[in-house]
Amino acid sequence: MRPAQVVCLGLDCRPVKAIRDSAEIREEYATMQRWKAYPRMLSCDVADLCTATVAAVSMSSASVPAISMPEGDIPVAAASSSKDDESLSTIPPAKPQSYMQQALGLFRASCVFGILLGATATNVTVAMLIHAVTRDRKKAQGRCVYSICMITSWALKFIPWITIKMKLPPQPIDFEQFLLTSNHISFMDLFFIQHTMYHSLSRQAIQRVRLIYWEKLASIPLVKGIFTLTGGVPIKILGSTSLKEGDNKYCKDSVKAVYGAVDKAIVEDKLSIALSFEGRRNPNPPTLSKIQRGMFKMHQQYKIPVVLIRLRGVEKIWAAEGLPTGTGVVECTMLPHAYMWPTAEAYEEGLRAVYERGEDGPPPSPLASSPPVTGAMANVVGMLEREAVRVLEGGRKGEREGDLAITPVE
Repeated sequence: MRPAQVVCLGLDCRPVKAIRDSAEIREEYATMQRWKAYPRMLSCDVADLCTATVAAVSMSSASVPAISMPEGDIPVAAASSSKDDESLSTIPPAKPQSYMQQALGLFRASCVFGILLGATATNVTVAMLIHAVTRDRKKAQGRCVYSICMITSWALKFIPWITIKMKLPPQPIDFEQFLLTSNHISFMDLFFIQHTMYHSLSRQAIQRVRLIYWEKLASIPLVKGIFTLTGGVPIKILGSTSLKEGDNKYCKDSVKAVYGAVDKAIVEDKLSIALSFEGRRNPNPPTLSKIQRGMFKMHQQYKIPVVLIRLRGVEKIWAAEGLPTGTGVVECTMLPHAYMWPTAEAYEEGLRAVYERGEDGPPPSPLASSPPVTGAMANVVGMLEREAVRVLEGGRKGEREGDLAITPVE
């Protein structure tokens, strides 16, 4: 028996069916001549036939056309076997990039690094000047947050192969306090988050935001300056942070310190907190990785709403691993609703609905449609309660003394 043969047309490899009729050979060869396609014949063993034709598995239905060959080269049909079936599951390796493509990718990566490094150095310089002229530390940190968002938004415009599409609320969000979060894809997320904040939050809301960040990022001098001058809160992760190592393991002492700093920021300083609910870069977006419960605990303890930013397409520019060598469109969406979840299960399901299924509608919880209670509203409610108590006490006193008393009106 002669070895089976495979006809390769460009990148499309298909198994050759048994052809025993010379008339059929001549007819198929004439058809191929009309197509002006001249196949290249590769001889291989029957066992290698399926491996060489994995790319055609999806097309090997009943409608797959036969591939013709020149007269005289008649193949023998390969009998199906378990070994052939196993070889069908083999995935062919991706086509390697050419030297030109690799060089262009490195050029794009160097440009992105240069632009972002320049923006970071400018942010540090401006932040130091703000602290030099502002005596109030809290006010200086807020002004630094706003200036950093503005400068970063401008810097992203100098990367021509990145197109940013914004989906913003009808008017800037101006909640007094909130938790700000986003899905986490790569190290470039923070720059797109700052860009989205600058275009979708009011200036006062931006100045009240403080970030919880990975402690190891502070080993980079310029980045450490950014976090220090903006009042960021570091959290320590134990062990390796490789994406292959599984879930994050947080230092307990660091977690306690973070909760203490968050309590002071929310209760005493009336600030907002920005953090990631995934806790680490996600190699398979838009499917979320493990959802951490830390943000839900803060949400339940302080009864403040959650504002969501959704990022799509960042992995095309800079994936979870590697360098920023890609091009494409990044979609930044600031959802206009204030999210509040009654249970941890509703919290996880709500996040998956927004980030995995792309749902933008208001959450089902009735609390989400209500605005958060501000300090002015709390003062008015307290004043009304005190007035109601005074009126009720005056009515009871008048009834005892027989004098005219003010009766509360429903």
